[in-house]
Amino acid sequence: GEIRNAIRAGRSCKVVLKNWRKDGSPFWNELSLSPLFNDAGEITHYIGIQNDITASMAATQALVESEHRLALTVEALHEGIWDWNVVTNTLVTSPSWARVLGLDPDQVKGSHTLDTFLARLSPMWRERLMDALAQHFASGNEDFYFEHQCELPDGRQIWAASHGRVVEMTPEGKPLRMVGSIVD
Repeated sequence: GEIRNAIRAGRSCKVVLKNWRKDGSPFWNELSLSPLFNDAGEITHYIGIQNDITASMAATQALVESEHRLALTVEALHEGIWDWNVVTNTLVTSPSWARVLGLDPDQVKGSHTLDTFLARLSPMWRERLMDALAQHFASGNEDFYFEHQCELPDGRQIWAASHGRVVEMTPEGKPLRMVGSIVD
C-alpha cells in the first residue's frame, strides 16, 4: 500500500488506518511517517506519529448520513431548495429546484446566478419579486413568502410559492445570504 511505497521511495506519507484496541473495539488512526537522514543523506530511521481520529471519523459519518436523510426528505417533498448569496448574486440549488422550474438538474448543477430563476418569470413577476424582496429586506421580518407564476421551458405556466429567510447579515442589517425553498 501507500506506506510500503513511501518507504521504498524514501518519502513521507500520511494514511488513515483502522486498528483494533486490546478489547477488540475498532478505532481510526491517522499515521504520519517521515524518514530521518544521516549526514550522508541515507535514511537511518523513520518517525511515526499516530493520532486517534475515531471521533472525527464518527462525526464525518454522522454528517454524511444526515445529509443523505435531508436529500431524501427534500426529494420526497418535491420542493426545490435554494441558497442565495445576495452580494455575489450566486445561487446554489438542489436538483428538485430545477425540476420544479422544468429545468434539467444536470444543466444547473453547482452554483449559478439568480438570473436562472428570474428567466422563468415574466417582466411583471420579476418586478413584483424584486419589490417584495426589497420590502422584506427593509422590514427586518424573519420569513419571506411570495406566490408567483413561472413559465416552464415548454411554455406552460405554473403557480409556485417561494419561502425563504435571511440567514446572514452585515452588522448594519443588510442581507448577505438567504436560503429557502420553492414548491409548485
